[in-house]
Amino acid sequence: MRRFISVKKAKQSLEVIGWFVLVFLLGGTPFATINTGISNIVLPIAVIPMCAMLRKRIAFSTSSGLYVVLVLAVLATAIVNSELFIRPHYRLIACLTIALYIVNRFQAHKIKALYLNWMFYVTLASFAFYFLANNTNFLSVLPKVSNVNNRVYAIGIIYNYIIDIPERNSGCFWEPGIFASYLTIAIVFASDNVQKNWKKIVVFILGILTAKSSAGYALLFVTIPFVLMRNKQVSGIKKVLYFFMTFIVIILAINMDAIIIATGLSQNPWIAKLLTGNLTMSSRYTALVHNLEVFSRFPIFGAGYNYVIDNQVYCCDISTSTYLMSIYGVLGILFTFVMIAGPIRCKSISIYSKALYVLIMLMIFNKETHIFILLTWVLGFTMIKETELSENATKNDAYLNNHHSSRWPN
Repeated sequence: MRRFISVKKAKQSLEVIGWFVLVFLLGGTPFATINTGISNIVLPIAVIPMCAMLRKRIAFSTSSGLYVVLVLAVLATAIVNSELFIRPHYRLIACLTIALYIVNRFQAHKIKALYLNWMFYVTLASFAFYFLANNTNFLSVLPKVSNVNNRVYAIGIIYNYIIDIPERNSGCFWEPGIFASYLTIAIVFASDNVQKNWKKIVVFILGILTAKSSAGYALLFVTIPFVLMRNKQVSGIKKVLYFFMTFIVIILAINMDAIIIATGLSQNPWIAKLLTGNLTMSSRYTALVHNLEVFSRFPIFGAGYNYVIDNQVYCCDISTSTYLMSIYGVLGILFTFVMIAGPIRCKSISIYSKALYVLIMLMIFNKETHIFILLTWVLGFTMIKETELSENATKNDAYLNNHHSSRWPN
């Protein structure tokens, strides 16, 4: 019996490791970004979870219902635009399938805990490598590869950096901006228990500061008030104070141009990116406008993948929400819902915190291209699943209380 249990645990451990490695490789690391062919590995692998889900007949829920609608949206666009044999459509379906399977196969709170611990240790390690990259030649032995933009990367698996900007911390990801995005999600998850996770939150904030991402700095303006509001030891007048602090931050954000120029911070190239004029000329703004123009011409089923790629005004459309809308039409909006459905339905936080939560996720989803990043879809479905489990637990408690009171009246 003990031998059987040990073999079973070993198989479970190997399964966890296998899925973890897959999500890591396709989670915004240079491996899938530089060699896009690696991303196609999801196509055969997705057959396994799809068969498993069909065999077990997963019960209808927000996550499974949303998954079905998204798959149908992709297939509808592929049919209408004669793209049934276009591989990217099936890569997206494969990513959604694997993400939903992982979230249903493993408990949401365990996925969040694993993600928090992984990001914590990766960020701590990045500080050491960051120092070495900027002060020594120790990391010069790392293999070098170039992406489609001829950007040269030094690849160290758990730490990678762009050769011409070593002063920006990328952690284990392909560029500093995506590192800042996942650190922000880690801060949001850690805010579930601020007292327990405050050390992690500090490390994550330091990670964002070393990434020197202008969008990461903007995210901090929203994330820190969110963390303060979720601190269970904060109540009454302190919460009111934090509310006004957030209001002041918003006022400062509105007048950001004047503040940056008046303080001389415009000389810092990373902070200067936050100036309105620079934002207007930035690839993010250009991609946003371009995608909405395409969507306005093909609002029902979208323009399809080929048309959008052939008419791209930037090598990589960064606004994921509008990018998916331009490809898949009005149903493309639902892809964004994967990232915000959990926060919207979460009943354990206030309306004010919920609004900040949704804003943070929208900012993250639209500051890089997340369409084929498996980790993003896993985290999105994890947030939805956690809310579903919480709602089911509440319903069960209510049923048990009613059933008990009906049998044993006071």
